[in-house]
Amino acid sequence: MKKLIYLLFLIIIVLFSGCITAKDHSKKGLPVKYVTKINMISSFKTDNVKLIVLLPKDYECRQKIIDESFSIEPIRIFEDMDNRYAEFFFKKIIEEKIEIIITQSIEVFSYDVYSAQILGPSLMKRNKRIFNKDELNKYLQAEKYIESDNELIKETAAKFGSIEDKFELVNEIYRYVNKKIWYGIQKANMGALYALKVHTGDCSEFAYLFVALCRARGIPARYVDGFCGKIGHAWAEVYFDKYGWVPYDPTSGIQIIDQMLKSRNYYIYLNFKANDNILNREFNIANSWSDGAEPGVYASVYLTYQ
Repeated sequence: MKKLIYLLFLIIIVLFSGCITAKDHSKKGLPVKYVTKINMISSFKTDNVKLIVLLPKDYECRQKIIDESFSIEPIRIFEDMDNRYAEFFFKKIIEEKIEIIITQSIEVFSYDVYSAQILGPSLMKRNKRIFNKDELNKYLQAEKYIESDNELIKETAAKFGSIEDKFELVNEIYRYVNKKIWYGIQKANMGALYALKVHTGDCSEFAYLFVALCRARGIPARYVDGFCGKIGHAWAEVYFDKYGWVPYDPTSGIQIIDQMLKSRNYYIYLNFKANDNILNREFNIANSWSDGAEPGVYASVYLTYQ
């Protein structure tokens, strides 16, 4: 009887999941209008201006870009480590202000730990996209804000013991971070070690610490940020050989495992890097380089859920 109930439960999840086939995407996605507005201001002589803007991208079972338009066309759109960028170039800035408006229609889908377990194997097989050790190695290394090689973080990660089941080990790390850290807005990115020492941080610190502890246990994990609803937010993804990248939001504040792992249709993925080597800038989605006086760059995102 229990097996029958479990089977029915799995069938219901599959039927109502936001990502079953590409055809279902258009029917079950949550429509979102995503507008990026960039203002470049310069009162001095500014030549050869390069501007790079971070953009949302297609991400299977998470989001799909339906339409995209630019008030000024970029010279190229490119990707780096799963991040997507638009690059603009201006020979001269003659006017005091240049405004660029990028409008995207996005469909956002529900994808969580449970749907990853059910749908992940078929997605991996269909896409033939299994990361090799060299590709995953960068998600095991320490970096700024993710100090997985620090002795305190390694000692803390070792306390979870020899749990053989990888999912259960990740869940234990999740529970620890969720319970150990108190939410408090920070004026700057502080990182995993700070969060572990002072037991406080905002969503970035929750994600940094969760990723650092996973990496300290040899589990590939990465920091992600974007939007949850209309609010800028940070969370994480963990890589499983069988399921691919699986999302975890350690800032959820829910202690019950069956509920805390379930996300909602409000996550828009924007940035997959804790340290962006393309923008070379924190707390923004755009940056510029130029000859002469650097222009001021001001970026804003406006979201409308339809």
